[in-house]
Formats: sequence, C-alpha cells, structure tokens
Amino acid sequence: MALARPWALIALLSPEQACRPTALALGSFDGVHAGHRHVIARAVAMAAGPPALVPTVLSFWPHPREVLAGEPRLRLDLPGEKLSVLGPLGIEQLVLVPFDLQLAALSPEQFVQQVLRDQLQAGAVVIGENFRFGNRRSGGPEDLQRLGAACGMAVEVLPLLDEGGSRYSSSRIRQALAEADLLEAERLLQRPYRFSGQVVRGRGLGRGLGWPTANLQVDGRKCLPKEGVYAAWAWRGESQHAMPAVMNLAASPPSIQRPPQRWRCTCSMPRWISPATACGCSRCSGCAASRPLARSMNSPARSAAMPIKPEPYWLLLSCLGRRG
Repeated sequence: MALARPWALIALLSPEQACRPTALALGSFDGVHAGHRHVIARAVAMAAGPPALVPTVLSFWPHPREVLAGEPRLRLDLPGEKLSVLGPLGIEQLVLVPFDLQLAALSPEQFVQQVLRDQLQAGAVVIGENFRFGNRRSGGPEDLQRLGAACGMAVEVLPLLDEGGSRYSSSRIRQALAEADLLEAERLLQRPYRFSGQVVRGRGLGRGLGWPTANLQVDGRKCLPKEGVYAAWAWRGESQHAMPAVMNLAASPPSIQRPPQRWRCTCSMPRWISPATACGCSRCSGCAASRPLARSMNSPARSAAMPIKPEPYWLLLSCLGRRG
C-alpha cells in the first residue's frame, strides 16, 4: 500500500498577515468532513470572481467554548495538521483569529466591520446554516447576510449535509474514535485518521526484548482513539517513506522518564512556551495555558535500528483493526 506523508501545502496566518482580498469559508471545520468540504468548495468557487479573491478558511483559536465556558475541546485536526487537508481543496491560506474575551464582546456589526471587512477585506463569505457570531452568539446567518450586503460582501448560507437523517458532524467522528471504529471515522473524514508526536525516552523495556519502541508524546489537545493496539503507518521526521507499524495506544506508566514539560499557550496564535512563562502573554489569564498539554504512547518500530531521537513522527491509522 503506497501512502504519501501529509505535507503542509498552504500558509497558517494571523488576520494581519493574510493575503487580501479574500473569499472566506467561515467556521471551525474540525475534521474537514463532507459538510465542511461543501462550504469550502463554494468559497473556492466564489473566489474565482470576478473579481478574483484569495480562497481562505477563517477559523478561531482556541475554540470559543474553551474561553467562554472553560470547556476542554479535543481537536480532530490541530491547526498545523489542517493545512495539508485544505490545500488540495483549493484553499490558499488558513487564517486563525485569536479568540479571547475582547473578541467575544464584539457585536455582530463590529465583528463584520472590524474582522471581515477591515482586516480581511472579504468580498465573499460562505457559512453553514447553523453559524452564530457576535456577543452571546447574537448574530445568525440572516444578520451576516444583511451586514455583509451593507459592506459589499456576497454572503451565502448553505444547508447542513446529512446522510439518512444523520447530520455530518465532528461529534460523530469523535464518537467513532472513542469506540475504536476506524472504518467509520475514515468514511466520515474521507481519509484515515492521523496524528503526530515527538519521540521521548522511555524505560527501554522493548529494546531489552529485542523490539525497540518509539515512545511518542502527543499534544494534549489532540483527540485520540480508544486505547488499544492498532495497525498504523508511520513517517519519521521529514521522510516520505511510510513504515508499517503496530501502535500501542495507552497512557505511559508513571515510572517512565519524562522530558521537561512543554506547555501550549492558547491565548493567541498556537505556540510553545515554557511553564515559567505560561501566563506571560498579554491575553493569557491563566486558563488553558496554565496546565501541561502532552500525552504519550508507545509505537513499536519495524526496525531495531530506529534510534530514540527528538524528532517528529506522523502516524496514520489504517483500518486493519484494533485489539484490546
């Protein structure tokens, strides 16, 4: 089975860095499932003009519920992972708007004027019919169409896609992963599920048995499947070569030697920071940035020559099944 490593094909930008004017697909798009692709495809079509616009996905980081309700949100696709999915769909840039209390306080009118019109010069906007925006989610699709027309934006609202009465949603994919149903997750995603991690040193038990393992530390915001043993494909570092692998997905025993913790600041653009500066940015109030965000797993290597080095590994879960 020939597989290609997922490469980032487009840019991840802040609103100030974005190429303009834009045609926006506006939403979370976690997982980029069929319903998301429906919205994105229309934005790409509208970007062709006239006038010509830059096809763009506009989303928020962190998720609004994390800021407003303190509700953890595990992601199917972290921002960097989403780039390689959006590129083949015709999107040229992923723009993340830092979501904080100041942004949440904007009225629908202020959001359209300050973010969509002034920062991104949106000429076209496409949303799903369940999209809400503005302070206390007070703005709906009709409001966006009205406000957009006043600013010279073409706004299209698309119905939600469903199959057999069940709506395509990121929640369905998370449920499939929680049940270790990789076939269903792949069907809904239209691609195998994947994640990446940094190799960290463990206790060396596998090496002592003649079967060395690469112990992966995975970003704590990544949604992972049910614990168990999986068939997988792995990419090491920047290599294009896919290696068949067996993956034991489980929490690391407490006795495993752990590297110094890295923490993720979620108050602006995604970036790594040290524990000492976890609350050091201007937007951080000690919420999601005040806890470590990393989990580990064991991924047995196919070759004893695979060294334990601090380099990234990509894992692509196949549909060969799970045991345990």
